[in-house]
Amino acid sequence: MAIMDDKLVFSDSQSVACASGASIYSTNIIDLGVGQNFFGAAKALNPGQGNSLNLNVICEDTDWTKTGDGTTCTLELIHGSANNGTAITTNAAVLMSKTLTITDCDDGDQLWNVPLPADATYQYLQLKITTPADAAIAAGKMTAWLGSPMGTPESMK
Repeated sequence: MAIMDDKLVFSDSQSVACASGASIYSTNIIDLGVGQNFFGAAKALNPGQGNSLNLNVICEDTDWTKTGDGTTCTLELIHGSANNGTAITTNAAVLMSKTLTITDCDDGDQLWNVPLPADATYQYLQLKITTPADAAIAAGKMTAWLGSPMGTPESMK
């Protein structure tokens, strides 16, 4: 069982239903705060440095199903310097991405468990799921958060 800090949760059993050729975003945007050293001087944010902080994504409560001929979707961790409460709006860029086979996402499956990159990031982090033009996610739910690494190398597909 993982221990989750509420302020580090992107999604809690969030529906991932998404039309073909569209994107959905995690319910929450994580604010890393303003980068500064112990003396208050500006410093780049590097959440992946030091102790391992992982992005954990699991399929929860509902298996993912699809419609259309396509079989995959893309899950991205994005970052940016401003947001409007529902999406990152300024300097949005992809930190990491993973392609998922939609029908391989079953309740309880660990979909992504990866350390955050040690690169400098903007202040805000959010997850984004994008479907191709020929596939939609008809149903499914996910829970995603930043926290301790979980699982075994086999579950880190």
